[in-house]
Amino acid sequence: MARKVMVNGLDIGYIPPSAAADVVYNNTASGLEATDVQDAIDELAAKPSGAGGTYYATCSTAAATAAKVATVSADQGFVLKTGIIVVVQFSYENTAAGVTLNINNTGAKYIFQLALGSQAVKPNAIRANDKATLFYDGTYYKLISTQRGSAEIWTPSVSAAVGATTVTISHTAILANSDQQVINVYSRNTSETCIGITSVVTTAGQAVVTLAEALTVTTAFRLKITYI
Repeated sequence: MARKVMVNGLDIGYIPPSAAADVVYNNTASGLEATDVQDAIDELAAKPSGAGGTYYATCSTAAATAAKVATVSADQGFVLKTGIIVVVQFSYENTAAGVTLNINNTGAKYIFQLALGSQAVKPNAIRANDKATLFYDGTYYKLISTQRGSAEIWTPSVSAAVGATTVTISHTAILANSDQQVINVYSRNTSETCIGITSVVTTAGQAVVTLAEALTVTTAFRLKITYI
Protein backbone atom coordinates (compact mmCIF):
# COMPACT_ATOMS: atom_id res chain seq x y z
CA MET A 1 0.00 0.00 0.00
CA ALA A 2 1.05 3.64 -0.39
CA ARG A 3 2.87 5.21 2.52
CA LYS A 4 2.45 8.75 3.82
CA VAL A 5 5.67 10.78 3.83
CA MET A 6 6.31 13.12 6.80
CA VAL A 7 9.19 15.59 7.22
CA ASN A 8 9.48 17.10 10.70
CA GLY A 9 5.78 16.38 11.22
CA LEU A 10 4.72 17.98 7.92
CA ASP A 11 2.59 15.83 5.65
CA ILE A 12 4.01 16.07 2.13
CA GLY A 13 1.73 13.41 0.62
CA TYR A 14 2.01 9.79 -0.39
CA ILE A 15 4.53 7.81 -2.36
CA PRO A 16 3.85 4.48 -4.04
CA PRO A 17 5.05 1.23 -2.46
CA SER A 18 7.87 0.93 -5.00
CA ALA A 19 9.51 4.00 -3.47
CA ALA A 20 8.82 3.45 0.22
CA ALA A 21 8.57 0.55 2.63
CA ASP A 22 8.49 -2.14 -0.02
CA VAL A 23 11.88 -1.08 -1.41
CA VAL A 24 15.07 -1.48 0.60
CA TYR A 25 16.80 1.89 1.05
CA ASN A 26 20.41 1.93 -0.17
CA ASN A 27 22.20 3.09 2.95
CA THR A 28 25.66 1.82 2.00
CA ALA A 29 27.04 5.15 0.81
CA SER A 30 24.94 7.47 2.98
CA GLY A 31 25.90 5.91 6.29
CA LEU A 32 22.27 6.09 7.44
CA GLU A 33 20.67 3.22 9.32
CA ALA A 34 17.39 3.54 7.43
CA THR A 35 16.12 0.61 5.33
CA ASP A 36 13.35 2.48 3.46
CA VAL A 37 12.66 5.97 2.12
CA GLN A 38 10.56 7.30 5.02
CA ASP A 39 13.04 6.10 7.65
CA ALA A 40 15.84 7.80 5.71
CA ILE A 41 13.93 11.09 5.68
CA ASP A 42 13.17 10.80 9.39
CA GLU A 43 16.80 10.06 10.19
CA LEU A 44 18.08 13.04 8.21
CA ALA A 45 15.50 15.35 9.80
CA ALA A 46 16.60 14.21 13.27
CA LYS A 47 20.25 15.12 12.68
CA PRO A 48 21.67 18.16 14.54
CA SER A 49 21.03 21.50 12.83
CA GLY A 50 24.77 22.00 12.32
CA ALA A 51 25.10 18.93 10.08
CA GLY A 52 26.22 20.07 6.64
CA GLY A 53 25.95 23.77 7.52
CA THR A 54 27.69 25.95 10.08
CA TYR A 55 29.80 24.70 12.98
CA TYR A 56 31.63 26.12 15.98
CA ALA A 57 35.12 24.81 16.80
CA THR A 58 37.88 25.56 19.27
CA CYS A 59 41.64 25.46 18.69
CA SER A 60 44.33 25.61 21.38
CA THR A 61 47.38 24.82 19.23
CA ALA A 62 50.52 26.80 20.13
CA ALA A 63 51.21 30.02 18.21
CA ALA A 64 54.38 28.80 16.49
CA THR A 65 52.89 25.47 15.37
CA ALA A 66 51.71 25.56 11.75
CA ALA A 67 49.61 22.38 12.02
CA LYS A 68 46.56 23.63 13.92
CA VAL A 69 44.10 21.14 15.40
CA ALA A 70 40.51 22.09 16.18
CA THR A 71 37.57 20.30 17.74
CA VAL A 72 33.85 20.48 16.97
CA SER A 73 31.65 19.01 19.70
CA ALA A 74 29.95 15.70 18.91
CA ASP A 75 26.44 17.13 19.27
CA GLN A 76 27.00 19.32 16.18
CA GLY A 77 27.38 16.30 13.90
CA PHE A 78 30.40 17.67 12.03
CA VAL A 79 30.76 16.50 8.42
CA LEU A 80 33.59 17.85 6.27
CA LYS A 81 32.19 18.63 2.84
CA THR A 82 32.25 21.42 0.29
CA GLY A 83 30.36 24.53 1.32
CA ILE A 84 30.42 24.24 5.10
CA ILE A 85 31.20 27.22 7.33
CA VAL A 86 33.24 26.80 10.50
CA VAL A 87 33.73 29.48 13.14
CA VAL A 88 36.95 28.63 14.98
CA GLN A 89 37.95 30.29 18.24
CA PHE A 90 41.74 30.34 18.56
CA SER A 91 43.20 30.41 22.06
CA TYR A 92 46.56 31.62 20.72
CA GLU A 93 47.71 33.78 17.85
CA ASN A 94 49.27 32.21 14.80
CA THR A 95 52.90 33.15 14.17
CA ALA A 96 53.66 30.33 11.72
CA ALA A 97 53.70 30.39 7.93
CA GLY A 98 51.85 27.81 5.81
CA VAL A 99 49.28 27.14 8.51
CA THR A 100 46.92 24.17 8.18
CA LEU A 101 43.80 23.20 10.09
CA ASN A 102 42.66 19.69 11.01
CA ILE A 103 39.13 19.56 12.42
CA ASN A 104 38.03 16.38 14.20
CA ASN A 105 40.78 14.35 12.52
CA THR A 106 39.40 14.97 9.01
CA GLY A 107 42.84 15.85 7.66
CA ALA A 108 45.05 18.93 7.55
CA LYS A 109 43.85 21.57 5.08
CA TYR A 110 45.68 24.79 4.29
CA ILE A 111 44.04 28.04 5.38
CA PHE A 112 43.97 30.58 2.56
CA GLN A 113 42.83 34.19 2.57
CA LEU A 114 39.47 34.20 0.74
CA ALA A 115 40.06 37.58 -0.92
CA LEU A 116 43.53 36.56 -2.14
CA GLY A 117 42.67 33.29 -3.87
CA SER A 118 45.37 30.71 -3.21
CA GLN A 119 47.55 32.85 -0.94
CA ALA A 120 48.05 31.39 2.52
CA VAL A 121 47.15 33.48 5.55
CA LYS A 122 50.10 35.40 6.88
CA PRO A 123 51.52 35.11 10.39
CA ASN A 124 49.63 37.30 12.88
CA ALA A 125 46.51 37.39 10.69
CA ILE A 126 44.88 35.31 13.42
CA ARG A 127 45.32 36.68 16.92
CA ALA A 128 44.73 35.22 20.37
CA ASN A 129 41.02 34.84 21.19
CA ASP A 130 40.00 35.54 17.58
CA LYS A 131 36.88 33.92 16.18
CA ALA A 132 37.80 33.12 12.58
CA THR A 133 35.06 32.36 10.07
CA LEU A 134 36.24 29.80 7.52
CA PHE A 135 34.64 28.47 4.33
CA TYR A 136 35.61 25.01 3.03
CA ASP A 137 35.80 24.93 -0.79
CA GLY A 138 36.42 21.22 -1.05
CA THR A 139 40.21 21.52 -0.89
CA TYR A 140 41.14 24.40 1.42
CA TYR A 141 39.70 26.45 4.26
CA LYS A 142 39.21 30.07 3.15
CA LEU A 143 39.40 32.77 5.83
CA ILE A 144 36.38 35.03 5.38
CA SER A 145 36.75 37.24 8.45
CA THR A 146 38.02 37.41 12.01
CA GLN A 147 36.26 38.77 15.04
CA ARG A 148 38.83 40.20 17.39
CA GLY A 149 38.85 39.06 20.96
CA SER A 150 39.36 41.45 23.85
CA ALA A 151 42.90 40.35 24.60
CA GLU A 152 45.14 42.96 26.21
CA ILE A 153 48.90 42.80 26.63
CA TRP A 154 51.15 44.99 28.74
CA THR A 155 54.68 45.50 27.49
CA PRO A 156 57.62 45.74 29.90
CA SER A 157 58.49 49.19 31.15
CA VAL A 158 61.11 51.25 29.35
CA SER A 159 62.93 54.15 30.98
CA ALA A 160 63.38 57.42 29.08
CA ALA A 161 65.90 59.98 30.31
CA VAL A 162 65.54 63.71 30.86
CA GLY A 163 65.38 65.52 27.53
CA ALA A 164 64.09 62.52 25.56
CA THR A 165 61.53 63.25 22.84
CA THR A 166 60.98 59.64 21.69
CA VAL A 167 60.57 56.35 23.48
CA THR A 168 61.20 52.98 21.80
CA ILE A 169 59.40 49.98 23.26
CA SER A 170 59.99 46.42 22.04
CA HIS A 171 57.61 43.50 22.40
CA THR A 172 56.73 40.56 20.17
CA ALA A 173 53.01 41.40 20.39
CA ILE A 174 53.48 44.74 18.61
CA LEU A 175 52.35 44.38 15.01
CA ALA A 176 53.75 45.99 11.89
CA ASN A 177 50.37 47.46 10.92
CA SER A 178 49.08 49.92 13.49
CA ASP A 179 45.50 49.60 12.19
CA GLN A 180 45.38 46.09 13.64
CA GLN A 181 45.47 47.31 17.20
CA VAL A 182 44.80 50.22 19.52
CA ILE A 183 47.90 51.34 21.41
CA ASN A 184 47.61 53.32 24.61
CA VAL A 185 50.75 54.79 26.18
CA TYR A 186 51.01 54.89 29.94
CA SER A 187 53.54 56.69 32.13
CA ARG A 188 54.44 55.14 35.46
CA ASN A 189 55.94 58.33 36.86
CA THR A 190 53.29 60.47 38.53
CA SER A 191 55.35 63.61 38.04
CA GLU A 192 54.80 63.27 34.29
CA THR A 193 51.07 62.57 34.29
CA CYS A 194 50.33 64.88 31.37
CA ILE A 195 52.72 63.75 28.69
CA GLY A 196 51.52 64.61 25.19
CA ILE A 197 51.90 61.97 22.49
CA THR A 198 52.45 63.14 18.92
CA SER A 199 52.53 59.76 17.20
CA VAL A 200 53.08 56.04 17.61
CA VAL A 201 54.81 54.26 14.72
CA THR A 202 54.93 50.46 14.81
CA THR A 203 57.11 47.94 13.07
CA ALA A 204 57.10 44.22 13.76
CA GLY A 205 57.97 43.86 17.43
CA GLN A 206 58.65 47.54 18.09
CA ALA A 207 56.85 50.83 18.68
CA VAL A 208 58.41 54.28 18.54
CA VAL A 209 56.46 56.83 20.59
CA THR A 210 57.07 60.50 19.78
CA LEU A 211 56.43 62.87 22.68
CA ALA A 212 54.95 66.34 22.30
CA GLU A 213 57.77 67.81 24.39
CA ALA A 214 61.04 66.75 25.97
CA LEU A 215 60.89 64.97 29.32
CA THR A 216 61.82 67.03 32.36
CA VAL A 217 62.43 63.97 34.55
CA THR A 218 63.44 60.38 33.91
CA THR A 219 60.20 58.51 33.21
CA ALA A 220 59.22 54.87 32.80
CA PHE A 221 56.81 54.03 29.99
CA ARG A 222 54.92 50.94 28.93
CA LEU A 223 52.30 50.15 26.30
CA LYS A 224 48.91 48.59 26.83
CA ILE A 225 47.96 46.85 23.56
CA THR A 226 44.28 46.15 23.01
CA TYR A 227 43.50 44.00 19.97
CA ILE A 228 40.50 44.96 17.85
